[in-house]
Amino acid sequence: MTTPPPPLSKACQANDWTYVGEGNQNLVVRYVGSDKAFLRKVLRVVKSNEKNRHVDEQTLLSQKEFVDRVVRPLLGEEYVLDLQPIATSRSFLTQLATNVESVRPSSRLATKIITDAPLCFLMTDLTQIWPGEPTLTFELKPKWGFKPSCDTVTEIKLLYCRFCMHSHFRNTQLNGYCPMDLYSESSELIDKALDVLLRTSPQEKTLKVSINGYDTSLFEADPDAEYKALLDIASHQSLLPEILKTILIQDPILLILKTLQADLDSLDVENILPLYQQQRDRIEVDIDTFAKVVDNYKRRTLHPHTPTTNIQRVLEFVLSMTFKDCSIMINVTPATKETPGHKSITISNGLTFQYDVKVIDTDLKKLDKIPYWYELDQNIVNYAIETEFSRATTCFSNK
Repeated sequence: MTTPPPPLSKACQANDWTYVGEGNQNLVVRYVGSDKAFLRKVLRVVKSNEKNRHVDEQTLLSQKEFVDRVVRPLLGEEYVLDLQPIATSRSFLTQLATNVESVRPSSRLATKIITDAPLCFLMTDLTQIWPGEPTLTFELKPKWGFKPSCDTVTEIKLLYCRFCMHSHFRNTQLNGYCPMDLYSESSELIDKALDVLLRTSPQEKTLKVSINGYDTSLFEADPDAEYKALLDIASHQSLLPEILKTILIQDPILLILKTLQADLDSLDVENILPLYQQQRDRIEVDIDTFAKVVDNYKRRTLHPHTPTTNIQRVLEFVLSMTFKDCSIMINVTPATKETPGHKSITISNGLTFQYDVKVIDTDLKKLDKIPYWYELDQNIVNYAIETEFSRATTCFSNK
């Protein structure tokens, strides 16, 4: 049995953690001190939002239970990161909040670390899986990998993917990028997508790159040159796009995500909203219920004609939203020797790399957001129709 780490109870302990990044709900810091219990670890700290300024222990522990009992059985053991609860004090979290405030993005400052949180989660620092080795990390947010399969939705959804229409709605320039290309398993289409993300028009909300745990800007730096220099490679041939493309083609993770997204959202929000309105007073949203939803879904994948309930469909849709908004962490290092348990690729110049893939940001979405998702969906679709949205080609057609 793993020895539990000591509590983070003193303000001075906060000085051993440095800012890594954050999402809507959590902030992550990396350990830089000398205590062996925390070496090569990161800490996930919960943040406030407009509704929640405090959080209790059971709510936090339910996040771990959701990952263990719902996400893990769906994604598979190898893709899920363990969350280890660790006790925290107000003095530690207050000092940590003070320490990281100056390096947080201005767009995130409306939310704050919840300083009375009774615990945080300790996780493996994925950039330090191979200590001392030159590690390249891609953080990819792949978004939706499918278009609706049912014909009872607004027709334009069958032509163009959600991401492209949403970007049009927000007036975001994609310069030819479409996430469906990443999911396509086509070398040519993946090349096209990565060329945009890594070179011609970087979108760091979609793809981030770090080397040995330190972010490198796709706008102001040249991570390809940086990594080749680290490996003492003088070639003019680009390294990063081929490494990432080869992994995305070889590894099944995008196929797994696309399958979960499409299967769990087989009706589309246009058809889910009426079911939610009919059933919402009868729907339980505890972890036991979602674990049963997973069991029912798996049974249906084996026996497709198994009948299902409207409540099952609604809760599956909520789960689908988790897998549409997750991120993938891909860590890569040169394969100098065989490492049991790690996957590897060999690229065209003969170099072999070992890699590891984990899916992160898999928190449970709230059931009562369904009306919001419907309204957003309709705003996106109606705007696309009103403005006669089109692309030179329709989004990759394989659903």
